[in-house]
Amino acid sequence: MDTLDSCLCCDPGAPATPGRVSNRPGLSAIVYRVGTFAAFRETMLEALARELPELTTRAGDDHAITLLELWAALGDVLCFYQERIANEAFLRTAVRRDSVRRLAQLLDYRPRPGLSAEADIAFILDDDARAALAPGLRLMSLPGANEQPQTFETLESCNGIGELNRLRARPVPVADTPSAIGRSSMLITAGPEILAAGDGLVFFTATRIEERTITAVRAEGSVRRVEWAPPQTQDFSGGQVFRVARPLRFFGWNAPDNYNEYDPGLFNTATNRWDKPPMWRSAATAGKLGLPDTGRWPLEARINGLVPGALLLVAHDGAVELGAITAVAEAPTTLGTLSDTVSVLTLAGLSAITDRRRARAFALVPAPLVPRAYRYPDHIAGGRITLVPPPAAPIDPKRRILLDDGHGAVHAASVTGTTLLVPAGGGAGHLSVDFTPALPAAMVAADA
Repeated sequence: MDTLDSCLCCDPGAPATPGRVSNRPGLSAIVYRVGTFAAFRETMLEALARELPELTTRAGDDHAITLLELWAALGDVLCFYQERIANEAFLRTAVRRDSVRRLAQLLDYRPRPGLSAEADIAFILDDDARAALAPGLRLMSLPGANEQPQTFETLESCNGIGELNRLRARPVPVADTPSAIGRSSMLITAGPEILAAGDGLVFFTATRIEERTITAVRAEGSVRRVEWAPPQTQDFSGGQVFRVARPLRFFGWNAPDNYNEYDPGLFNTATNRWDKPPMWRSAATAGKLGLPDTGRWPLEARINGLVPGALLLVAHDGAVELGAITAVAEAPTTLGTLSDTVSVLTLAGLSAITDRRRARAFALVPAPLVPRAYRYPDHIAGGRITLVPPPAAPIDPKRRILLDDGHGAVHAASVTGTTLLVPAGGGAGHLSVDFTPALPAAMVAADA
């Protein structure tokens, strides 16, 4: 029979146990059991049938079968633990910390003892409140969905100061040139109360002048940003900027170079003859177009709203001068063929004009626009911020601070020192705050 069954075709079947153990590489858990309760029970029943064919019962309440099932259960438990031990013997499949630690010890690696979780907490007090926060103060987190609240205790004492609740962080300011060539906007710290799109602006120095039109005005914190068009074509650094109440022209601004004038002639009654016959002749306006540095300057028409004390800006003969109106009147005025009753100004602080036709004049709103001489970069980077105005309470070294980028990212740091600084170009004092560690990435200054 053995020679006829070389292929094992007639074999009743291999026993269910022990099972073959095989695992491919890269598994997160390995199979290492040679059998289960059912497999062990089946194997022993097959052996029982061969050794004791007279025992035909397979009922679980039979003492013989019960004994076999107890041994099958024992084998199942032993194989379960054998498989768990095998998984803990490999770094990829181990799930217990002690197993990983023992494997690491084979390389003489000693893990650091476990530490409880730490977090930086920001305490927010009433604006004028102060409180001493002692170590051991218990705090509880607000749990999210499917989370449990976590209890924390403070490790160090802290002086809670309401003035330091939440401060606007700014970059270190740098010098600005708001009146340079190409500029079309600036921040102002003072100026007319009313500024709106469409209003005129005049930039000037002692020798240069440009008119611009406001396109937008918007508040940015405690200052206002004024935008204009077109951009500057000259540098007005060191000059002044005023809002134009209205542009003005002097009487005779449109006078021609020559005009026809009637000469009535001269009649001699003694001889009953004309010594100089009447005629129309051409007269030149040259020599009549000037305005003296003292006296009264006529405007092109009656102008309402001009009062003593108002400012008048005049550009003439290569100079730009700012004067003041001392008196306003109305009087008939004649220049060549031009004649009208107009407003006449008495002025102070202006020099004589040689040709009123080439002069430009502006009635100004009294308050000048005061540009801020510094600006803030667009991003905060490194290990320094500035606070303006400086808080009333001191910020001591080693104090913990949290820098929030406004989008959920918070950087925890410790203060290393503070310095009171005045920005380049002047302006309000800033408190410079140095901290460590430095920011790992730049923050958008407008959101921090």
